[in-house]
Amino acid sequence: MLTDLTIRKFGIQSRAYKRADGGGLYIHVFPTGAKLWRIAYRYGGRQKTLSLGAYPFVNLRDARAKLVEVKRLLAKGIDPAAEKRAERRRLVSGDSSFEAYANKFIGKRKIEGRSSSTIEKYEWCLASLPRHILQSPVTGITAKDIHTVVAGITNAGALDKAKRCLSFIRNVLALAVAAGEMELNPAVQVRGAITSKPPRHHPGITSPVKLGALLRNLDRTKMHEPLKMGFLLLAHTFVRPGELRFATWQEIDFKSRIWTIPAERMKMRRVHAVPLSRQVVSLLSSIADKTCPTDFILPGARHNNRPLSENAFNQVLKRLGYAGIQSSHGFRTTASTLLNEQGFNADWIEKQLAHVHGDSIRAAYNAAEYEEGRRQMMQSWSDFLDRCRNTVTG
Repeated sequence: MLTDLTIRKFGIQSRAYKRADGGGLYIHVFPTGAKLWRIAYRYGGRQKTLSLGAYPFVNLRDARAKLVEVKRLLAKGIDPAAEKRAERRRLVSGDSSFEAYANKFIGKRKIEGRSSSTIEKYEWCLASLPRHILQSPVTGITAKDIHTVVAGITNAGALDKAKRCLSFIRNVLALAVAAGEMELNPAVQVRGAITSKPPRHHPGITSPVKLGALLRNLDRTKMHEPLKMGFLLLAHTFVRPGELRFATWQEIDFKSRIWTIPAERMKMRRVHAVPLSRQVVSLLSSIADKTCPTDFILPGARHNNRPLSENAFNQVLKRLGYAGIQSSHGFRTTASTLLNEQGFNADWIEKQLAHVHGDSIRAAYNAAEYEEGRRQMMQSWSDFLDRCRNTVTG
């Protein structure tokens, strides 16, 4: 049977070739490098083929799940290809323009519960596309069309926006591929056309003495109370700022002392559990007593029903003279460096940073294996922060 590793290693040959997974499921590798999932089956005495979409947009697990669905339909006497055509008609609903598919894509993400900031980014991408792309049928959009649009954004100096826009186009066209409107996604061939920039550095203090001084400076500084509490939560939990800003009370289990961050807010799209130290539990209890009733743990300064603004943390750090020295994201750098120096298990640290291992089976195993170790580590980290904060030198 196939594995993700073997599929990724399938090389390009002068002719297309197939590699079977079993039960009629196979992957078709083309000279262009495209890898398409297909299922061979018999219906009404005839040999037929069902296309599932391109790898990796349709991954191995999803392809196998589709095979199970195909077997179920065949057992009921239903032709899977006919069922797919019916589903395509329901999905397309008579409009196969890029704009129609883009709106379907955004609508699906809203139903899935994606954050408002993510939806706004999708809508920005949609508004940034030229009219001829929006009105074009998805089958008429070429890799050259996409490259022209993305290159225009890149040349304007907005590299991150260009990457976001390309990702949006690719996801929208992947929906069209899944609907059977098209077989290959032209946006895939544009992926390498955007010049990469050096990895972004998130500065973080790694000196215990300077870290203590920072914590005392934040404590003395007048600011919106939830923002001040947010700094402490970033320092103690070292989650990403976006994961914290949109945190809700429903995610906190005070009894088990666990904060469960849903997959849609995580970079790797996997649920992340954060063990809570005694200090963090006390801090959260204090926040609950001080803030007005709201779903968000850290409501914004102007509206209780909105989270803290995206730049609030870094604006305070800049005002205190920490620009280029400490960023909100840099608390992760701080914790990672100092915990490694203190001799904690590197796998515990990586798991707590939500750096997911590529092997999903190993990752699931490690999640359980490291839970108690991570809990001990997080308590030790909070105790260390308290010592740094309370120790004044020189």
